[in-house]
Amino acid sequence: MSVKRVLQCNVDDANFGGVFSLVMNVFEQLHKTSDIRFDFCTTEAFKNESSIEKIKDLGGLAFCIGYSGNKILKQFINFKNYYSFFKNNKYAVVHINADLAFKLFVPALAAKLCKVKKIIVHSHNSGVDGVNRRIKYLAHKVFKMFLPLLADTFLSCSETASKWMYTKSVRNIVLIKNGIDTEKFKFNDKTRKEYREKNCLENNFVIGHVGGFKYQKNHEFLIDIFEHVYKKDKTARLLLVGVSDPKENYLAKIREKVKKSGLNDAVIFWGGSYEIFNLYQMMDVFVFPSRFEGLGIVVIEAQSSGLYAVCSDKIPKEAKITELFVNLELKNADIWAEKILEIKNKNSERKNMKGEIEAAGYDINNSAKVLEQIYRAAWKHSQS
Repeated sequence: MSVKRVLQCNVDDANFGGVFSLVMNVFEQLHKTSDIRFDFCTTEAFKNESSIEKIKDLGGLAFCIGYSGNKILKQFINFKNYYSFFKNNKYAVVHINADLAFKLFVPALAAKLCKVKKIIVHSHNSGVDGVNRRIKYLAHKVFKMFLPLLADTFLSCSETASKWMYTKSVRNIVLIKNGIDTEKFKFNDKTRKEYREKNCLENNFVIGHVGGFKYQKNHEFLIDIFEHVYKKDKTARLLLVGVSDPKENYLAKIREKVKKSGLNDAVIFWGGSYEIFNLYQMMDVFVFPSRFEGLGIVVIEAQSSGLYAVCSDKIPKEAKITELFVNLELKNADIWAEKILEIKNKNSERKNMKGEIEAAGYDINNSAKVLEQIYRAAWKHSQS
């Protein structure tokens, strides 16, 4: 079978990120049902050999063309490497993913100069993370003005992410719903009992959070919330699932805050996980006080698992799919704690929300079908 190859740019497995998870889930679906295959071109090396093996098993290739030296030179060298890559590898369709405009601009300009026929750009966030945020923000504001000159198709995970990434001159932005495997994420009482017993949490009230340790996820406020909960309920445990970028070492700051708050025995630093769908099962409530999000796919995963999701008012409205979604301002940690304890006291029976998630279009099969249509239209255009 002759395959149609789409090059995915800026997608790697660092920090178990949501973008990589989405792209790989779509890839798996397309591998089952179509002749479209993904190759990956990244500026950051894959962290896990298993990720590269999975790409190869699905019929794809992975290339890393990044530069890890001087940060000022980095984007210039990345551009040079992208240009060389596009010159030597003839891709008709390139799909570039990013949270900041200059991360879209660099590969898009290289692709345009190399006469790539179809350039797709995709916005996945709505704010600036990491160090040097002011400089990054200024660069983002400048380079977003050039995207309409370079790209053919504009994608986004939410209206918030669209406004963040694209100027008003960009029309016909396609909203791609970040779908999940609803079968995996549906509530399973057997798994819940198994995991709670295995981790000695049968008699605990488990508050969960999934997300990398970084500025965006607002772990400091999360610890403040949990401290208030723990004062009133000593059975409470905080389960933190995620890893930290070693260059920022944000995790060390959170560990220190936990220690100073006297919560060492009540906070579980789980690390990264490829079985997050099982970890949701042993939680009792999901808390997500992010400073900003493009969508917050973990909020949809939590709802699919039948969990109340107590979220900040910075989470895009698209993430509110069920009545389990609760929205609070990022002001008073005590108010958050009261809401969490109120949910506990409801003692609600956990429900299977698979049907509601699918009805809202957030099943991975739906996401794959929409992207397949976009890729086929792009491929047809590139051949004309």
